[in-house]
Amino acid sequence: MSDKWDWQVELGKAHLIDRDIAEFLGINKTAFSQLRKKMIEGRGLAATELDRSRWDKTLDYIEIHKKKHSKI
Repeated sequence: MSDKWDWQVELGKAHLIDRDIAEFLGINKTAFSQLRKKMIEGRGLAATELDRSRWDKTLDYIEIHKKKHSKI
């Protein structure tokens, strides 16, 4: 995702909000917000391995939900 607007569009397609993803990852909303900023606005340049792992899980989770809701 290239910017925060793309992020909102993708979440909308998956019928998710940031809090849903934070719960899925087992972190609080503030920690997820920081991760999202680091990966989208910062392009992952300062990301740790844990950040990258969480981000990969996030993108997979969104894709699963998008597919689930596109079949409805």
